[in-house]
Amino acid sequence: MPAPRVFITGIAGFAGSHLAELCLDAGDVVFGTWLPGTSTRNLDAIRDEIEITAVDLLNPKALTRVLQRIRPTWVIHLAASTSVGDSFSSPGNTIRNNVISSLNLLEAIRQDRNLMKSVEKIVMLASNEVYGRVRPSQIPVDENTPLRPVNPYGASKAAVDLIAESYRASFKLPTVRVRASNHTGPRQAPGFVVPDFCNSIARLERKSGKRVMKVGDLSARRDFSDVRDIVKGYRQLAQDGKPGIVYHLGSGKVRSIQSVLDSLLKLATQPITAVVDPKKLRPVEVPILRADISRAQRDVGFKPSIPWNQTLLDTLEYYRQCRSK
Repeated sequence: MPAPRVFITGIAGFAGSHLAELCLDAGDVVFGTWLPGTSTRNLDAIRDEIEITAVDLLNPKALTRVLQRIRPTWVIHLAASTSVGDSFSSPGNTIRNNVISSLNLLEAIRQDRNLMKSVEKIVMLASNEVYGRVRPSQIPVDENTPLRPVNPYGASKAAVDLIAESYRASFKLPTVRVRASNHTGPRQAPGFVVPDFCNSIARLERKSGKRVMKVGDLSARRDFSDVRDIVKGYRQLAQDGKPGIVYHLGSGKVRSIQSVLDSLLKLATQPITAVVDPKKLRPVEVPILRADISRAQRDVGFKPSIPWNQTLLDTLEYYRQCRSK
C-alpha cells in the first residue's frame, strides 16, 4: 500500500513543523504550504525531505494549482491566525485569515473531481476557545457543549468548524473537526503565554541587576498540552478519525497560568520577580477550559505522553538558545 501523501497548510509554523517531522518518521510523503515572505527556519532540519510551496491561502487559484499537482491523501489544515490577543486588535484580519482561507481550501477540493477522489481525509482545526465562558457545571467540556465564543479568534474558529461540517453534509467532503486545547513547546512564537514567559526568563537570566518580568492575568486556568503530543493526535485523526465527528485533543487536565509561571521561575537560573501589567490584560478572559478527550482516546488511541515539566524545560531551553545566538 503506498504511503499517504500528507498536505499540511502552515507547515513552516510551530505545530506544522512538528507535524511534518512526525509524518516523515511515520514514512509519509510530506507536502505543505507556507505564507510567502515568512520564515521557514522551523523546517531547516528536514527541508530536503519535504516539498513546500509558498502560497497565500487567500489566493484560491494558486491554492487550487498546488492541490491539483500534489493530489494529497490527507489534508491537515493548520494555517491560521492563532493569537487570541491579536484578534482583539485585528479582528478583521483574524476572521479573514481563518475563515476565508478555510473556505478556499474546501472549495478547491470540492470543485475538482480528481481531488474529490484522491483526498481521503481533511482535518480541520478549531480550538477550545469556541466554547467561551463555560459554566463550572460544564467542565470538562465535551464535544456537545454549545459554541459561545467571546473573542474574535474563537468566533473565527467556530465559523471554520461549522463550515467544515456543512461541506461534509452538503458535498460529501471527508472533514474531521478538531477542537484542540492550548498546546505549547519549542518553536512557539512569542504572543502566547508559555513562550512569553520563557522569552522573558531567558532574556532576564542574561541581565545583571534587578530582574522583573511583566505579566497579564494569572488566574485563568487552561488545559495545556505539549505540541508534540497534539500533532500525534492530528495524524491519528487523519488516519482513523471519522468524518462528521468532532474530536477534542488536550491533556484532560487543568492548570492555572500562575502555576505555569511558578514552575518556569523555578527553572530559572536567576531570581526573577513577576508583576502584573494592566496593559497585558485582555478585554474579556475565559476563566477556565478543560477538555474531555475520551472520544479521541477511544476512536483513534490518542494518549498524551510528554510530562508537563519536560514541555516547560524544552521550551525554556529553546528560548535560551535563541538568546545565545
